[in-house]
Amino acid sequence: MQSKKCKQLFKEVPHGSCECSSYGKVIGELKQLIVELKKEIELMKNGPTAASSTFNYDTMNSVVLEVNDRNRRCKDVIVFGAPEKLEGESVTHDSDFAKRLVNTVLPNASSNLDFRFTRLGRNATNKPRTLKLTLSSEEQVFEFLKSFDLLKSSGNDFIRSLSSSRDRTLMERNYLQTLRSELQIRMDAGEQNLTIKYIKGIPKIISKNKVPWEVSLLSIVMPCLTLIFYYQNVRGIRTKLTELSLATSVSNCDVIVFTETWLTSAILT
Repeated sequence: MQSKKCKQLFKEVPHGSCECSSYGKVIGELKQLIVELKKEIELMKNGPTAASSTFNYDTMNSVVLEVNDRNRRCKDVIVFGAPEKLEGESVTHDSDFAKRLVNTVLPNASSNLDFRFTRLGRNATNKPRTLKLTLSSEEQVFEFLKSFDLLKSSGNDFIRSLSSSRDRTLMERNYLQTLRSELQIRMDAGEQNLTIKYIKGIPKIISKNKVPWEVSLLSIVMPCLTLIFYYQNVRGIRTKLTELSLATSVSNCDVIVFTETWLTSAILT
């Protein structure tokens, strides 16, 4: 593109003329073009290489660590508010409490359910430590959490003062805390009827009110919420499918953009 401009400028040079002002104008434009060409060359040298290096090492290491951490926690349930053993109570207090909790929440599976439990954190005088239950499968975790919420909403006396969640990673906890801070800021600014809800396993800030489809369509066309973009210069997507799959599976992005995929019409997608 810049070379075409250069050729055009040379054609415009007044050959055999003494119009020095015209020469000065053309020379000035040529200098500017040279500066722009140098910038483009530097970007071509440094941009893609640096992006590729960062993606292959730093980003992928973080992604792999996060995936492994989630896999380690996928069978765990975290219970908050479980009372601590008091002085004079049986040493099997925690074991008895965990068994009663599982029997209450999963009465149909508790007889054959193999689970472990442990307390997390240090003893505190004013707050009981978190109780972690490790169940047999990830499916039992979802079943436990669903049944727990139903029992609590129905006013079950045993779990009324308790709360539960799946075992989140540090990245998930930090992201959730960021959402809560954003929610508070927006509510302080006057926005109403907002809440955090998990959609396809990802927490998002949404409106509690059900709106007509016309308004929903408008919110899609003209979104008022922040969109999170994932951009990657992949330089050949066919050799990086596994890496990209891992990267996007743990991201909370609304839009994913890939450039330089090197795909052609001859490649079936």
